[in-house]
Amino acid sequence: MDPHARGDRYILLLVCLLGLFYVLTLRTGHTWGDDFAQYVAHACNIATGRPYADMLYIRNPIHIIGPQAYPPLTAVLLAPGCYFSGANLTVMKLILTVLFCAALLVLGHMFRARLALTGSLTLVALFGLNPVLWGMKDIIQSEYIYLLVSLLALLLIERHYQETTPARRLLSSLGVGVAIYLACATREVGLVLVPALVLVELMRMRRLTRYVFIALAVVGVLIMVQKQVLHVAQSEHLDPDVAALMQEYAVHDGGHAGLLDFSPGHLYAQSLRYLESIKDFWSPRVELGQVLATVASVLALAGFMLQLRRRITVFEIYTVGYCLLILSFIGYQGLRYLIPVMPLYLYYMLLGLQSLKSTQLQRLYAVLFVLILAGAAVAWIDSYRHQDYPVLSEGIATPDALEMIDFVSSTAGPDDIVVFRKPRALALLTGRHVTIYPNDHRDPLVLGYLRGIEAQYVVTERASRYEREAFIPVLERHPALFQPLFENAGYRVYRFLGDAPDSG
Repeated sequence: MDPHARGDRYILLLVCLLGLFYVLTLRTGHTWGDDFAQYVAHACNIATGRPYADMLYIRNPIHIIGPQAYPPLTAVLLAPGCYFSGANLTVMKLILTVLFCAALLVLGHMFRARLALTGSLTLVALFGLNPVLWGMKDIIQSEYIYLLVSLLALLLIERHYQETTPARRLLSSLGVGVAIYLACATREVGLVLVPALVLVELMRMRRLTRYVFIALAVVGVLIMVQKQVLHVAQSEHLDPDVAALMQEYAVHDGGHAGLLDFSPGHLYAQSLRYLESIKDFWSPRVELGQVLATVASVLALAGFMLQLRRRITVFEIYTVGYCLLILSFIGYQGLRYLIPVMPLYLYYMLLGLQSLKSTQLQRLYAVLFVLILAGAAVAWIDSYRHQDYPVLSEGIATPDALEMIDFVSSTAGPDDIVVFRKPRALALLTGRHVTIYPNDHRDPLVLGYLRGIEAQYVVTERASRYEREAFIPVLERHPALFQPLFENAGYRVYRFLGDAPDSG
């Protein structure tokens, strides 16, 4: 058998085993982080033919927690699950797991020529067995899908320059354009692939060829088609009472303007934070995580520099561009934002490790290789031992949460408005209109917003430190306006009496 074909089978077998592990360890429930609810709502709208951005969630202009609509690819891929099984989260987790396995297959083939079969298998195993990646299978989000399409785009760009005939280059450029569009249709950060393509073209060809313009044209056309098909409004009607309230208290729209900061101080501070978060990839235990992260990062830097000396490829350009973009972002999401470049991080680590084999440091190669694999095995086995299974201990499937959800569903009417800190999730789970309270907790502003939107119910979560310190005190200072209706160990539900005399 051809050695290359045999290698492909080994990679496929490894990915199948990892996929089986993921499927057999799927957990019931979901965290309260309610990005998932918007993806599910979009997917169900596609499946049922409703407007893409039509949701029961009411956006609070004083406290915007997400865009009016997410890029559509995640919802499109989840829509068949909605069509055949409704908003069944387990089915959607299965879909995402299959797509993650596809990403692992792409990853296994990306660096075969540079790492050989052993290195490729090690790369796939380290990435696929990581507890952080494993834990993400129980969260409905775009990470797995973006991982797949971004890796696919990088692979197609790299292989584009191996095509020798004009016809094959034309087909390749079309494929590159579609792959880049799919990345953009998953997360806006996918746009970093555009300058990466342009820069690698200039470095390889010393000019921009027609094939790059074809690829970019495909991206542009598909983005325009997407905008026409989705019909997402660029602005929303602002309730006059809420608008007057914002003007009275000098509150600005909490949208996404000014999300990037390229100042040296900000980039430096973010760099330190994200470097620190790499240890979480290796171990939740601080000491072991720091040791493994330090060794792996030094090797990754060595491998990266070695590749720069040999030849700059699209992988290096994308890595730098992506990291610069997330470092400039004013928010911080820890390891989650690093996931798309962690496969490249592991590749450079293995490349740096592999470079020791051809030097007098061959024994060091063996020592470091065993240290990394053994350290990861110890850390990850320990991490798996402490995971929730088979039901997530926190989130929407706990007895307290289910009891609260059932109460809201049966008590609030179809036209009533509920206030909760995770509005998209509660709207999805109850079928009721839900909004979030202002993140400016001045009493007149909070009460004015509740009155302005004519809220009927308010739900609080006892475990939320943020609510205990900021929002709940507002309710406690105005007891005449909030009639207790329901209470358990985790949640309270109040009837908001906006017209009642306020003794607070």
